[in-house]
Amino acid sequence: MTVRVRELLGEAGTALRLRLVSGARGLERVIALPRLQQPGLALAGYLPQLHPDRVQVLGNSEVSYLRRSSSGARVRRSPGWRRRGWPASW
Repeated sequence: MTVRVRELLGEAGTALRLRLVSGARGLERVIALPRLQQPGLALAGYLPQLHPDRVQVLGNSEVSYLRRSSSGARVRRSPGWRRRGWPASW
C-alpha cells in the first residue's frame, strides 16, 4: 500500500501533530514503505542504510545534532541525503 504525503497530513496530521514546514512542493511524494527510519547516521554522512522510500523521522538526537553543527557542515553533509528524495521528514 502506498500513500501520498498529502493524504498522510490530511488524515492523520492533526492526531500526530504534523505540520508542513517546507512548502507544498513535496505533498505528492509517495510513501512506499510503511516503516519509519531515524536517519542519524545519514546526517553524519553514512548513507548505505538510508532508505529513500521511507518517512524519515528526525527525533531529539537528530535535531540536536543538526543544531550543534555549523551551517557549513550541514550543507556539506546534506547533498547525499537530500538527493535521495525522502518522501517526508518529521
